[in-house]
Amino acid sequence: MPEGSMAPGRLERHRRFLVLGSYLSRSVPQAGHDSRSERDLAFIGAFVGQATWVSLCLMPVLASNSATPAMLAGVRLKISDALGLALFAGGFILEVVADRWNGR
Repeated sequence: MPEGSMAPGRLERHRRFLVLGSYLSRSVPQAGHDSRSERDLAFIGAFVGQATWVSLCLMPVLASNSATPAMLAGVRLKISDALGLALFAGGFILEVVADRWNGR
């Protein structure tokens, strides 16, 4: 296949999106509204909430990954580090057991 050309499946997907887009652009003005738009506000709120939560949880990971080895050379592990790791491991094990029970 020559470089820059689209695979047949990809071309078909683009054609379907064009057909759907043209159908919606004709039918929505005729109907006066799009019934899916009532759900959009709730979806956007949930999406923004999840994105905020993921960003907040990601910040400490990014901060620890950006530390240089020289910065970490003098850092000693504390009891709170071990407690946090144990809490994570316990929660992870509980999730695995719950998933196995749920799969039965």
